[in-house]
Amino acid sequence: MGSQIPQRAAQGEKKGGCALIPFQLILTHTQLTNEGTLGKETNIMGLDALRDRLDIIDERILSLLSERAKVIMQVADFKRHHNIPIYVPEREVSIIERLRMANPGPLPGDSIERIYVNILEEMRKFESEHSSHEEEERLF
Repeated sequence: MGSQIPQRAAQGEKKGGCALIPFQLILTHTQLTNEGTLGKETNIMGLDALRDRLDIIDERILSLLSERAKVIMQVADFKRHHNIPIYVPEREVSIIERLRMANPGPLPGDSIERIYVNILEEMRKFESEHSSHEEEERLF
């Protein structure tokens, strides 16, 4: 059977397959060239469908960031009532280390770290703003 593949390749025959991606089935086909090598794999799904998937993922990320911000508001209240500083560098280091260890890929750990440094910085700013806003409301 293995010897039939080069003969099929010489005839320019196509080989089909599919891959199961969470929530979606993606069909692919690969064309064998006359030299018996695999040609470029094409995706029948199309660029628009892939972009639609990215839009859905982006909306999920946005929802999770909003959920995180709501918890940050509770953390800010707790810290204010217990005189705990907003910025605790050890906590941020431990978050990044934990996420680097939990990273399933394909993004490298350095990329995860850069993304989360930005997320944590923005959340810290938000926490600070929430804390100062709550303090102003208590004074009036």
